[in-house]
Amino acid sequence: MDAPAQCAEGVVNIVIAVCGELGLPAKKMISRAYHDSLFMAQVCPASMIFIPCRGGISHRPDEYSSPEQIRNGVLVLAHTLAKLAA
Repeated sequence: MDAPAQCAEGVVNIVIAVCGELGLPAKKMISRAYHDSLFMAQVCPASMIFIPCRGGISHRPDEYSSPEQIRNGVLVLAHTLAKLAA
């Protein structure tokens, strides 16, 4: 069993700031799912960006997010990467 990973606080703070700049809600969450970030956090600062899913259902075949929610997630990612690269 792999130990839990902690997201990089600096990256999380940038994601939250970007959400604010874009007028999008942000909420810190604990994920109990087995994500690639578990392993990436061992070699570099890592975080995750979650987008809303219909009914809160995720990691199942009936998971659905609207195109607008997906677009917003991509915008948050792009702006976060730009800030990290600056």
